Amino acid sequence: MIPFNSVDLVCADWPSSDSRSNAAVSRSPTQNQNRPHRVLDASARDKANAPMLIYKILLADEWATMQGAGKTEGAPVDVADGFVHLSTAEQLPETLSRHFAGVDGLVLLACDAAAMGDDLQWEPSRGGDLFPHLYRPLLIADIRWTRLIQMGSEGHVTGRLE
Repeated sequence: MIPFNSVDLVCADWPSSDSRSNAAVSRSPTQNQNRPHRVLDASARDKANAPMLIYKILLADEWATMQGAGKTEGAPVDVADGFVHLSTAEQLPETLSRHFAGVDGLVLLACDAAAMGDDLQWEPSRGGDLFPHLYRPLLIADIRWTRLIQMGSEGHVTGRLE
């Protein structure tokens, strides 16, 4: 993601006064100054600059231990595998159903993927999907927010994920 400071972004699909396709139009910097711009509102700017969140599921007692220590090596499966298993928002429902079916008292940790740097590796797992694996302890500083995962009539309810 390329951060930006300006609220004005040139849109490639914005209609041109030129009759040729926008993809084929080459403009000089002077011509671009006269080109219309789409202005993003504050919520769109915030979303464009938002970090990619990835998620860790912990049992309530694992979360309490992490809060006391300021970090965790993860659940027993994480320690055995040598890395902390995380999931994207799209992967989370299947992670919950496969590994936490019927388990109550879970805590969802939302973490900033970019802040983990090179310690975060994307590796194939279920069905060849790339999963985030953290090759260091998960730190309290990595967490953007937490919430309890509720049990609903059809399984776990995580609430809105970003």
